[in-house]
Amino acid sequence: VSEEGGHRKHFFDATTAQFAVMLKPSGWDPIVDLQEGEDRTGHDILSPCDSDYDKKNVLCQGLALAAEILAYQYRTFCYGMLVTGGSFRVFRFDRAGVIVTRTIDYTCEEGARQLCEFLWRFNNASLEERGFDTTLITATPEEELCFKQAIERNIALQMDGSDSKALKSFYLKGAVSKATIYDKDGGPAQ
Repeated sequence: VSEEGGHRKHFFDATTAQFAVMLKPSGWDPIVDLQEGEDRTGHDILSPCDSDYDKKNVLCQGLALAAEILAYQYRTFCYGMLVTGGSFRVFRFDRAGVIVTRTIDYTCEEGARQLCEFLWRFNNASLEERGFDTTLITATPEEELCFKQAIERNIALQMDGSDSKALKSFYLKGAVSKATIYDKDGGPAQ
């Protein structure tokens, strides 16, 4: 958050974020928990909108943050957290949908324990458990140069010379990745 000319500006760097945390006033939670013993059939997970604000915008903001993380990082899923007043809930987003916990009151001992446990587990989780796709990694500068030269050679062979427009179709500086290919036994192929 920064102050510029009396206006607050919020910054979110989706290229490095581990998970998104949204802080909202009490009562702004857009999700309605299923009550114990309540039939899921016909249960509307979204709470009705108040006249003062639209709770669906809170959900849309969370979805947008997760979509940014999934778009800018090699991810299979990512986590998010919504904190409203004295409660929180955790979201697990992937490209197919979202799983959400019940709301948890962190002002009581059990809720505080659950919040600390989630954060501890997340902090101690492997990259895969945090949702990172470790089969894809950013190429080193040497690997990127090798890739660019291979593309240039193939373009020259197919087009009888160099073509910068064709190169731009296959190569973008700083956007080269490498994938781990696994053999039939599940180990990295050589």
